[in-house]
Amino acid sequence: MKSKIFLFECLVGLVLTASSAKVVCGDDFQQTCEAAAKGVPSESITYKGQDGWMYSGSELRHLASGRFFASPPKDPQTNPIPAIVDFNDQLKKLGVKLIFVPVPPKATVYPEGISSKFSPDAAYAALREFYGILKDKGVETLDLHGIFIAAKKPGQELYCRQDSHWSPYACEIAAKAIAAVILLEPWVQAIPKKQFQSENKELELTGDLWESLGDKTIPKEKILSRLITGTETIDAGSPVLLIGDSHALVFHAGGDMLAEKSGLVDQLAYEMGFPVDLLAVRGSGATSVRINLYRKSKQAGWLNHVKVIVWCLSARDFTEASGGWRKTPVESGK
Repeated sequence: MKSKIFLFECLVGLVLTASSAKVVCGDDFQQTCEAAAKGVPSESITYKGQDGWMYSGSELRHLASGRFFASPPKDPQTNPIPAIVDFNDQLKKLGVKLIFVPVPPKATVYPEGISSKFSPDAAYAALREFYGILKDKGVETLDLHGIFIAAKKPGQELYCRQDSHWSPYACEIAAKAIAAVILLEPWVQAIPKKQFQSENKELELTGDLWESLGDKTIPKEKILSRLITGTETIDAGSPVLLIGDSHALVFHAGGDMLAEKSGLVDQLAYEMGFPVDLLAVRGSGATSVRINLYRKSKQAGWLNHVKVIVWCLSARDFTEASGGWRKTPVESGK
């Protein structure tokens, strides 16, 4: 029942987003992001926006590219579409379901930190079109943007103001949406359920954008997180494997990933009632994580128990991925 309710909430959010959009041209937003990206100091990764919002230069450069998919790039290995479709097709042949979960850029959910004249809908137009292309090619793509807009509320933001990652609250909302898809699978009923507990905890962050800005007079950000405890959220034998970039590690891995037990993998385990396996990298989640998956596959039968792979990465990787978008085999010898 919880899954059906959340799916309904997601649909309502999408309708509300579409109906309340300001009439502002996406090209204007693209140009604004381009100007903002040029305003990032050469020694920094941070654009200092309005009302305490900070944005990464790489995200702004991506948004400045607009409809990046409109014409094939000169280097085929920088085109994300063939690599994503090929990965999905390989997994289908192995009987594994792929759920592709790109993280919306912060500036498309909170554009007001750059300019108050843009609505989130106008800021997101190009990416929405891109995900339509992926869906037409058979890739199950979970577009979180409308879900995030519906979940916005004062005092609990979906992105860190001073870090380039989403917030624990966004991890929670994303996990609900992903779980709503997975829990519809018939095999889920046979999975033994675990007893997880949750508690709210306030965190003070040393965000990467705050550090890069270099202005220590700005107070550090404080946010609320939902800490998942009671039993382990990671299990190498889980039928669900989460792969991705640092968005799959933040608030889970600790250290430079800011906290533990509050990340996407923890929230997903809590929402589904059973642990998840994790394979993630701190850099780009475009190619390197798929290479790591291939290396793992050299262990005999490693993928045999996997029924769903959730691939979560920053949307900016579509144009900013350091290693490009190469096709990689899923299994050794393929």
